[in-house]
Amino acid sequence: MLALATVVHFSITPFTAMNILPINRRMKELAEKAGVKGAKSEGLLKSEEQEIRRLVEKWRKYNYIRCCFPLFGSMIALWASVR
Repeated sequence: MLALATVVHFSITPFTAMNILPINRRMKELAEKAGVKGAKSEGLLKSEEQEIRRLVEKWRKYNYIRCCFPLFGSMIALWASVR
């Protein structure tokens, strides 16, 4: 049971690599294209601004899912230890 807890807990790594990192890379590309300096951005098309909003929303949802991996892994480990 502890092995299952470990696998569930560390599943955060492949989930992040497959889902969050591509979003981060795309947002970085758009930020570099826009020449972002702090909170100001210039040079973005309306469609790119919409893409950024969509990417941030997608990132937010994936991050909620991502935080569940250690939570569930810890719950399994706790259950296994008191059982």
